[in-house]
Amino acid sequence: MELKWDAPFLLLLLSLCFLSSSRCFDLDPRDQDSPLRFRSPVADPGLRLATWSGCNCTNWTGVSCGNQTGRVVSMNLANMNFLKTLDLSHNSFGGVVPDDTMELRQLRELVPNGNRELGGVLPSWIGNFSSNLKKLELGSNSFHGEMPDSLFHLKSLKHLDLGDNCLSGNIHEFHQSLEFLNLSLNRLYGTLPCFADLTRSLTVLTLADNSLVGRIPTCIASLQVLAHLNLSFNHLSYGISCWFLAKSHIGCV
Repeated sequence: MELKWDAPFLLLLLSLCFLSSSRCFDLDPRDQDSPLRFRSPVADPGLRLATWSGCNCTNWTGVSCGNQTGRVVSMNLANMNFLKTLDLSHNSFGGVVPDDTMELRQLRELVPNGNRELGGVLPSWIGNFSSNLKKLELGSNSFHGEMPDSLFHLKSLKHLDLGDNCLSGNIHEFHQSLEFLNLSLNRLYGTLPCFADLTRSLTVLTLADNSLVGRIPTCIASLQVLAHLNLSFNHLSYGISCWFLAKSHIGCV
């Protein structure tokens, strides 16, 4: 099952606090819809969300309401090991990716892109917390530092977007079957690898607007299914021509 959450609910979810009050307050109507929309498609064999009914939020398992306002102020939904998709894109979230995320072992898609205040160093566990992760979109945020080694070895990963951040360091070989790779608009340097393990899978490679140097290796032309290649605005010398890439059915920018 895949879930896509709306922004109001996620703002509550990310608080991840303990219940604070046992007093009874009517749930503000503004906070009633999002949790109920979340609950409706969820398979809940433990009946943890069965209490999410009525307007008294103090009876809702894992939900805490403000003493005076009746507004939901925190939610604790730990052990959500059924979650497959977490889409936090294009909100105003800030800080760092919480370590609690690594408990989502069944996650297939993690998409917190487009949150300019979200950043810090990419956590070392980001590439190995879920052996099912296929899509990781961290673009248009404010991450800095080097990419953790785990990202280069996550076998299940197909789609990786780290574009438009402040990442630095070298680009290493990726040891999985990536189909989409966007590392543009960062501060990456060094020379281009051959992407040898992506020969039969990579269709989109975007490395524009970095500080890459050296000659473009001829092995790039060995990427058999590559349809789009963007290496613009680097410091590369074209030992391999766009004409040759075009002969290999690669769109060159």
